[in-house]
Amino acid sequence: MQLMRGVLHCHSRWSHDSPGRPERIVAAARRVGLDFVALTDHARHRPGLVLAAARGWRDGVLLLAGVELRAAGASALGIDVNLPLPPRGGRDRAEPFERLRATGALVLLGHAESFRAWKDWETIAPSVDGLEIANLHAMALAAPRWRVGLEALALPPRAFFRRLVARLPQRVLDRWDALGSRRPLPGWGGADPHENIRLLGARGGVVVPYEQAFRAVCNYVWVRERSAEALREGLAHGRGWVAFEFAASAADFRCAVLDETRGFCAGPGETIRWRAGLVLEARAPGADELRLLCDGTLRVRARTSVRLPLDRPGVWRVEAWREGVRWVIANPVYVRGSSGR
Repeated sequence: MQLMRGVLHCHSRWSHDSPGRPERIVAAARRVGLDFVALTDHARHRPGLVLAAARGWRDGVLLLAGVELRAAGASALGIDVNLPLPPRGGRDRAEPFERLRATGALVLLGHAESFRAWKDWETIAPSVDGLEIANLHAMALAAPRWRVGLEALALPPRAFFRRLVARLPQRVLDRWDALGSRRPLPGWGGADPHENIRLLGARGGVVVPYEQAFRAVCNYVWVRERSAEALREGLAHGRGWVAFEFAASAADFRCAVLDETRGFCAGPGETIRWRAGLVLEARAPGADELRLLCDGTLRVRARTSVRLPLDRPGVWRVEAWREGVRWVIANPVYVRGSSGR
C-alpha cells in the first residue's frame, strides 16, 4: 500500500461560478505536492460538460471529473463521473444521490453541516459512499462575512486558516460517529475552492487561491497503486485521514489496530471482530495532543503517540490536534462484536 495525498470538492471553469482553468489547478496542486484533485463542478445548466471536463493524469496530478448537485440544503458530490448525468426525476430526497450513482460515480454527501434530511437517511444511505465531514467554504461562512473578509486581509494564511478550522462544527462529527455505529461510513474533507473572489478584478488579488485552499483541507488515502481505480477504492473504504495542514504536513500520521504479537489487524476504514488482546496504536509527530475516541466519546488523551488496549467493540477513531485545533481526523476502525454490531 502507498499514500496518495489530494483534494476533494474543487471547482473549475466547468462550473458557472468559477473561472479556474485545469492548468492553473494542476500547477497549484504541484506546488503543494498533491497527487490528485477531484473536480466536482456544478452541472445544473449544462450537465453534458462534465464528461468533457479535464480528467486523467496531467503533469503528475490525477484529475477526477465530477459533479455537485443540490440536495436538501446540502449537496451530492459525484466523484469520477463516467456516464452522462440522467435528467432530474422527481423530488425524492434520495434522487440527487441516485442520479450520481447512475453515472458510475463515487457519491459523497457534501456540506453535511447543512443537510436537512437526516430523518430520511435510511432511504438515502444506500446511494451514499461517504460524508464530507469538513468543508472549508462552510467553515468560512460560520462567521459573519465582514469578519472573515477582514481576517483574510489582515492575517497571514497560517493564522487565517487556523481560525477557519476552529469553526469546524462538532455536530457533524457527532452525527458521523452515530452513523458509523450502523455501517462503515468514510469521512473526507472538502477544500471547495472557486477562486472567484478577486479584490482587484481582472488584475488579481484572489482571496483564498487554489494553493492555499489545497493546504488548508486535504486527504491522505492508502491505495494499492497510483491509479484512478485504486484511488476510488481507497476513498470508498475510508482508508486514510483528513488533514488541515495550515501549520505542517500530516504525512507521518499513522494509526492501526494490532494483535497481541503486534501484528497488523486493521487500519482506518477497515472492519474487524473484537477479541481480547487488540491494541490501537497511533502516532502523530508534531502534534500537541492525540485524542482516541470510541463511539464519539473521548477515551484517552496523549502527546504524540499512544497505545490503548481495546476493551470492547465500537467505532474507534483518532484525532490529532495542533495549536488548539484539529490537525488530523482519521477514519475509524470499526471493531464489531460477535453479532456484527
